[in-house]
Amino acid sequence: MLLILLYCITGFHILLIPCIRIVYKYKHGKKKSTTEEYAFSILNLYAMALLTCLPLPFYNVLMSFAFCDNTQPIMRNFVCYEGIYYLHFSTAVLGMILLSIFSVICNLIYIRTSPCSTAPFASPPTKLNIIKWVYKVAIMLFYTISQDGHLG
Repeated sequence: MLLILLYCITGFHILLIPCIRIVYKYKHGKKKSTTEEYAFSILNLYAMALLTCLPLPFYNVLMSFAFCDNTQPIMRNFVCYEGIYYLHFSTAVLGMILLSIFSVICNLIYIRTSPCSTAPFASPPTKLNIIKWVYKVAIMLFYTISQDGHLG
């Protein structure tokens, strides 16, 4: 199950790259197709979720493979630092890079003050959202490195 989540998270972020291109054309184009409207809606929904609840489980899965430890309950079925682990590790690193890029983009650009708002950029960006994002990443890093609650 953990492997499925790892590759789904990374694959989803790879698929978002063309979606951003479609949204860019949507913003600057005159005629809007149904595909562009659906891509814009999916990206809006993903950006709202990425600002609230998605970073915690996503970073938990990705960091579990990046910092492999067989004593952790989540990694007991995997052999660390041998064979196919290196493929999982590179996928986790790619996923963390893509997730970080999309998180920063959403934190800097996409801030909605009202879910019913028709304007996707309803308020100016603040540094508070980036501080909250760094805090979420730090929580998952601490949790992944130390399952029992201390680093000693």
